[in-house]
Amino acid sequence: KSAPNYPDTAKRAGIEGDVTVSAVVNITGKLTSMKIVSGAPLLQHAALDSLRSWRYEPAFLNDKPVPVQTSITVKFRIH
Repeated sequence: KSAPNYPDTAKRAGIEGDVTVSAVVNITGKLTSMKIVSGAPLLQHAALDSLRSWRYEPAFLNDKPVPVQTSITVKFRIH
């Protein structure tokens, strides 16, 4: 996992929060079919950009990797 790049515009505006994304973990562990479920519009693009580099262990069914639907929450906090 990589931390998202906090958009400067959102940071200057003091916007914090969570962005929830629906996605499929494919058989190689990569996230595909990503769709925003909720979150501040100024943070959504940064969340998707960050998720593109994330990798998961694929799910298995009968010892074969299978795609699986998941929900991921990316947290944005100003420090």
